[in-house]
Amino acid sequence: GRGTFVRDIFRDENLSRKDQAVSAIDGMLDKLASLGFTHDEIRIFLDLKLREREDQSNPVRLAAVDCSPEALAVMGGQLSELPGVEVVDYLLQPVLQSDHAFRPDADIIVTTPTHYTELTQKTHTDLQVVRLVMAISRHTLVQMARIPADAVVGILTASPRFAEVIQRSCERYGMLSRRPNVALLADGNAAAKVIAESDLLILPSNYLQFCNAKTLELVRNDTAQNQPILFDYRVEQGSLLALEEDVKRVRARIAQAFAVL
Repeated sequence: GRGTFVRDIFRDENLSRKDQAVSAIDGMLDKLASLGFTHDEIRIFLDLKLREREDQSNPVRLAAVDCSPEALAVMGGQLSELPGVEVVDYLLQPVLQSDHAFRPDADIIVTTPTHYTELTQKTHTDLQVVRLVMAISRHTLVQMARIPADAVVGILTASPRFAEVIQRSCERYGMLSRRPNVALLADGNAAAKVIAESDLLILPSNYLQFCNAKTLELVRNDTAQNQPILFDYRVEQGSLLALEEDVKRVRARIAQAFAVL
């Protein structure tokens, strides 16, 4: 009901920075009020947006370390979804084989409990190492439990270490009468042999990231007729929640350091 006004752009340009800021805030508040938001709701929105800007300007850096590229890709993808976080991936073997202490440009190092001790021994003492538990999804467990005992299973992975993870899961949750056939996705000939000899394939859920042109065609031709099991291996929710608390503590330290400056 206030009507329409013509803004004097020349007058705005002569205002001080403070006056321009106040004018911009008044315009924003008027707009939000016209949309029906209360003062308390507007205050919440402003606080959230300010926090978001602060997170983006001072991200917490995470160094994710694991022995297999498949698990590392999953870990890095999930951690990247945390607000105000930047993630860099490191394969474990090059880290352990280095002659120097592991000191990435990071605020927190994350790895699995399996590698925690050896990585802690290799890491510079002023860096925090956090354990993340990886778990198989319930859907994958149900699928593996339903594999017939006499089925010939083929496993295709990017790394031998992740193939071992899937094999151990087959032994624990399945009832197979024989060990699965295993091949690497990078070896087209071996992959073709496994596919030809198997009734069912088990693939990492992110297998497309690791296929070359030959294996991609082989897998697509097979999966068009036989539905594979996608091995869904993810960071456990409890570990993510605990890591979020660690990230908040680091962010508070960063904010305090900037306040001192």
